[in-house]
Amino acid sequence: MFLLSAAFLRREQRLIEKLVATEDLSEKLIETLPGVFCIFDAEGNVRRWNRNFLGYPAAERFETGIFTTVAQESLEIARQVMKDAFENGFGETEAWLLGKNGAKVCCYLTGVRIIFENAPGVLEIAIAISKGLRAQEDAKSQAVTTDAGGTSLRVRARSYHLLRIWQCG
Repeated sequence: MFLLSAAFLRREQRLIEKLVATEDLSEKLIETLPGVFCIFDAEGNVRRWNRNFLGYPAAERFETGIFTTVAQESLEIARQVMKDAFENGFGETEAWLLGKNGAKVCCYLTGVRIIFENAPGVLEIAIAISKGLRAQEDAKSQAVTTDAGGTSLRVRARSYHLLRIWQCG
Protein backbone atom coordinates (compact mmCIF):
# COMPACT_ATOMS: atom_id res chain seq x y z
CA MET A 1 0.00 0.00 0.00
CA PHE A 2 1.32 3.40 -0.95
CA LEU A 3 0.86 6.44 1.15
CA LEU A 4 0.84 9.73 -0.68
CA SER A 5 2.08 12.70 1.19
CA ALA A 6 0.22 15.99 1.19
CA ALA A 7 3.26 17.67 -0.38
CA PHE A 8 3.26 15.20 -3.27
CA LEU A 9 -0.46 15.73 -3.87
CA ARG A 10 -0.05 19.54 -3.82
CA ARG A 11 2.80 19.26 -6.33
CA GLU A 12 0.69 17.07 -8.62
CA GLN A 13 -2.22 19.52 -8.35
CA ARG A 14 0.06 22.47 -9.30
CA LEU A 15 1.37 20.53 -12.31
CA ILE A 16 -2.18 19.79 -13.47
CA GLU A 17 -3.18 23.45 -13.04
CA LYS A 18 -0.11 24.54 -15.00
CA LEU A 19 -0.91 22.10 -17.82
CA VAL A 20 -4.52 23.31 -18.00
CA ALA A 21 -3.36 26.95 -18.09
CA THR A 22 -0.87 26.16 -20.87
CA GLU A 23 -3.54 24.38 -22.92
CA ASP A 24 -5.95 27.30 -22.38
CA LEU A 25 -3.30 29.79 -23.50
CA SER A 26 -2.50 27.71 -26.60
CA GLU A 27 -6.19 27.46 -27.52
CA LYS A 28 -6.75 31.21 -27.12
CA LEU A 29 -3.63 32.01 -29.12
CA ILE A 30 -4.67 29.72 -31.97
CA GLU A 31 -8.24 31.04 -32.06
CA THR A 32 -7.19 34.70 -32.13
CA LEU A 33 -4.52 34.50 -34.82
CA PRO A 34 -5.21 36.94 -37.68
CA GLY A 35 -5.11 34.17 -40.25
CA VAL A 36 -5.67 30.50 -40.88
CA PHE A 37 -4.05 28.04 -38.48
CA CYS A 38 -4.45 24.41 -39.38
CA ILE A 39 -2.79 21.07 -38.95
CA PHE A 40 -3.33 18.36 -41.54
CA ASP A 41 -1.95 14.92 -42.29
CA ALA A 42 -0.24 13.58 -45.42
CA GLU A 43 -3.61 12.86 -47.09
CA GLY A 44 -4.80 16.43 -46.48
CA ASN A 45 -7.21 15.51 -43.67
CA VAL A 46 -7.61 18.47 -41.33
CA ARG A 47 -6.73 17.64 -37.72
CA ARG A 48 -6.90 21.19 -36.25
CA TRP A 49 -8.58 24.36 -37.60
CA ASN A 50 -9.09 27.79 -36.09
CA ARG A 51 -11.83 30.37 -36.64
CA ASN A 52 -10.53 32.67 -39.34
CA PHE A 53 -11.32 35.01 -42.23
CA LEU A 54 -12.31 32.15 -44.58
CA GLY A 55 -15.47 31.53 -42.54
CA TYR A 56 -15.48 27.73 -42.40
CA PRO A 57 -16.37 26.03 -39.12
CA ALA A 58 -13.84 23.44 -37.94
CA ALA A 59 -16.33 20.57 -38.23
CA GLU A 60 -16.78 21.29 -41.94
CA ARG A 61 -13.01 21.30 -42.55
CA PHE A 62 -12.62 17.98 -40.74
CA GLU A 63 -15.10 16.41 -43.18
CA THR A 64 -13.84 17.85 -46.48
CA GLY A 65 -10.05 18.18 -46.16
CA ILE A 66 -7.60 20.99 -46.68
CA PHE A 67 -7.59 21.22 -50.48
CA THR A 68 -11.25 22.23 -50.73
CA THR A 69 -10.16 25.66 -49.44
CA VAL A 70 -7.68 26.14 -52.31
CA ALA A 71 -8.76 27.76 -55.59
CA GLN A 72 -8.30 25.64 -58.72
CA GLU A 73 -5.54 27.87 -60.15
CA SER A 74 -3.47 27.45 -56.95
CA LEU A 75 -4.11 23.76 -56.34
CA GLU A 76 -0.94 22.45 -58.00
CA ILE A 77 1.42 24.81 -56.14
CA ALA A 78 -0.40 24.19 -52.83
CA ARG A 79 0.02 20.43 -53.25
CA GLN A 80 3.72 20.89 -54.08
CA VAL A 81 4.30 23.07 -51.00
CA MET A 82 2.55 20.49 -48.79
CA LYS A 83 4.82 17.82 -50.26
CA ASP A 84 7.88 20.04 -49.64
CA ALA A 85 6.82 20.53 -46.02
CA PHE A 86 6.44 16.78 -45.47
CA GLU A 87 9.68 15.86 -47.27
CA ASN A 88 11.96 18.80 -46.38
CA GLY A 89 10.41 20.14 -43.20
CA PHE A 90 9.22 23.49 -44.62
CA GLY A 91 7.32 24.98 -47.55
CA GLU A 92 5.92 28.38 -48.48
CA THR A 93 4.03 30.01 -51.34
CA GLU A 94 1.37 32.49 -52.28
CA ALA A 95 -1.97 31.00 -53.30
CA TRP A 96 -5.63 31.81 -53.76
CA LEU A 97 -7.83 30.37 -51.01
CA LEU A 98 -11.62 30.13 -51.14
CA GLY A 99 -13.84 31.56 -48.44
CA LYS A 100 -17.06 29.85 -47.43
CA ASN A 101 -18.92 32.70 -49.15
CA GLY A 102 -17.12 31.92 -52.44
CA ALA A 103 -14.70 34.85 -52.27
CA LYS A 104 -11.12 34.25 -53.41
CA VAL A 105 -8.47 35.52 -51.01
CA CYS A 106 -4.81 35.83 -51.98
CA CYS A 107 -2.73 34.43 -49.11
CA TYR A 108 0.86 33.83 -48.08
CA LEU A 109 1.12 30.24 -46.82
CA THR A 110 3.83 28.65 -44.73
CA GLY A 111 3.94 25.06 -43.59
CA VAL A 112 6.26 23.16 -41.28
CA ARG A 113 6.41 19.42 -40.59
CA ILE A 114 5.40 18.44 -37.05
CA ILE A 115 4.28 15.45 -35.04
CA PHE A 116 0.69 15.97 -33.88
CA GLU A 117 -1.08 13.38 -31.75
CA ASN A 118 1.69 10.86 -32.49
CA ALA A 119 1.41 11.19 -36.27
CA PRO A 120 3.30 13.28 -38.87
CA GLY A 121 1.53 16.38 -40.06
CA VAL A 122 1.96 19.90 -41.37
CA LEU A 123 1.21 22.99 -39.32
CA GLU A 124 0.15 25.65 -41.79
CA ILE A 125 -0.41 29.37 -41.35
CA ALA A 126 -2.10 31.42 -44.07
CA ILE A 127 -2.16 35.21 -43.96
CA ALA A 128 -4.36 37.23 -46.31
CA ILE A 129 -2.37 39.55 -48.55
CA SER A 130 -5.31 40.75 -50.66
CA LYS A 131 -5.31 44.19 -49.01
CA GLY A 132 -1.84 44.80 -50.41
CA LEU A 133 -3.07 43.78 -53.84
CA ARG A 134 -6.05 46.14 -53.57
CA ALA A 135 -3.74 48.99 -52.56
CA GLN A 136 -1.53 48.21 -55.55
CA GLU A 137 -4.54 48.30 -57.90
CA ASP A 138 -5.80 51.56 -56.37
CA ALA A 139 -2.38 53.15 -56.86
CA LYS A 140 -2.35 52.02 -60.50
CA SER A 141 -5.80 53.39 -61.21
CA GLN A 142 -5.25 57.05 -60.50
CA ALA A 143 -8.19 59.06 -61.79
CA VAL A 144 -7.49 61.75 -64.38
CA THR A 145 -10.44 63.98 -65.26
CA THR A 146 -11.00 67.13 -67.27
CA ASP A 147 -13.74 69.72 -67.02
CA ALA A 148 -16.52 69.88 -69.62
CA GLY A 149 -14.59 72.33 -71.82
CA GLY A 150 -11.36 70.37 -71.60
CA THR A 151 -9.50 73.38 -70.23
CA SER A 152 -8.51 72.07 -66.82
CA LEU A 153 -6.98 68.79 -65.74
CA ARG A 154 -7.34 67.23 -62.34
CA VAL A 155 -5.39 64.21 -61.12
CA ARG A 156 -6.73 62.33 -58.15
CA ALA A 157 -4.30 59.84 -56.67
CA ARG A 158 -3.74 57.97 -53.47
CA SER A 159 -0.30 57.44 -52.03
CA TYR A 160 0.66 53.99 -50.78
CA HIS A 161 3.90 52.65 -49.43
CA LEU A 162 4.09 49.00 -50.50
CA LEU A 163 6.82 46.85 -49.05
CA ARG A 164 6.31 44.07 -51.57
CA ILE A 165 4.19 43.49 -54.62
CA TRP A 166 2.52 40.13 -54.03
CA GLN A 167 1.84 37.74 -56.88
CA CYS A 168 -0.61 34.96 -56.11
CA GLY A 169 0.22 31.71 -57.88
